[in-house]
Amino acid sequence: MLQEVRVARTGSQILFGFLLSVVFMPRERHDRRAGPPVAEAPTARHRPKTDGCR
Repeated sequence: MLQEVRVARTGSQILFGFLLSVVFMPRERHDRRAGPPVAEAPTARHRPKTDGCR
Protein backbone atom coordinates (compact mmCIF):
# COMPACT_ATOMS: atom_id res chain seq x y z
CA MET A 1 0.00 0.00 0.00
CA LEU A 2 2.80 2.41 0.91
CA GLN A 3 4.61 1.69 -2.36
CA GLU A 4 1.47 2.55 -4.36
CA VAL A 5 1.16 5.88 -2.58
CA ARG A 6 4.80 6.69 -3.39
CA VAL A 7 4.29 5.87 -7.06
CA ALA A 8 1.11 7.94 -7.23
CA ARG A 9 2.84 10.87 -5.51
CA THR A 10 5.77 10.77 -7.94
CA GLY A 11 3.45 10.57 -10.93
CA SER A 12 1.40 13.52 -9.73
CA GLN A 13 4.57 15.59 -9.19
CA ILE A 14 5.75 14.84 -12.73
CA LEU A 15 2.35 15.73 -14.18
CA PHE A 16 2.13 18.92 -12.14
CA GLY A 17 5.62 19.97 -13.26
CA PHE A 18 4.75 19.37 -16.91
CA LEU A 19 1.50 21.33 -16.69
CA LEU A 20 3.24 24.16 -14.87
CA SER A 21 5.91 24.39 -17.57
CA VAL A 22 3.25 24.49 -20.31
CA VAL A 23 1.58 27.48 -18.65
CA PHE A 24 4.78 29.55 -18.79
CA MET A 25 5.78 28.64 -22.36
CA PRO A 26 5.71 31.61 -24.75
CA ARG A 27 2.85 31.42 -27.21
CA GLU A 28 3.43 31.83 -30.91
CA ARG A 29 1.29 34.58 -32.31
CA HIS A 30 0.13 33.62 -35.78
CA ASP A 31 -2.23 35.62 -37.94
CA ARG A 32 -4.32 33.13 -39.89
CA ARG A 33 -5.05 35.65 -42.65
CA ALA A 34 -1.35 36.18 -43.39
CA GLY A 35 -0.60 32.54 -44.25
CA PRO A 36 2.36 30.51 -43.01
CA PRO A 37 5.48 32.34 -41.82
CA VAL A 38 8.02 32.96 -44.57
CA ALA A 39 11.76 32.69 -44.03
CA GLU A 40 13.72 35.58 -45.48
CA ALA A 41 16.75 34.92 -47.63
CA PRO A 42 20.08 36.01 -46.15
CA THR A 43 21.50 39.15 -47.68
CA ALA A 44 25.10 39.82 -48.63
CA ARG A 45 26.92 42.01 -46.12
CA HIS A 46 29.54 43.25 -48.57
CA ARG A 47 29.95 43.94 -52.24
CA PRO A 48 32.83 42.52 -54.23
CA LYS A 49 35.58 45.03 -54.91
CA THR A 50 35.47 46.44 -58.40
CA ASP A 51 38.54 48.42 -59.33
CA GLY A 52 37.74 48.59 -63.02
CA CYS A 53 40.17 45.79 -64.01
CA ARG A 54 38.80 42.68 -65.65
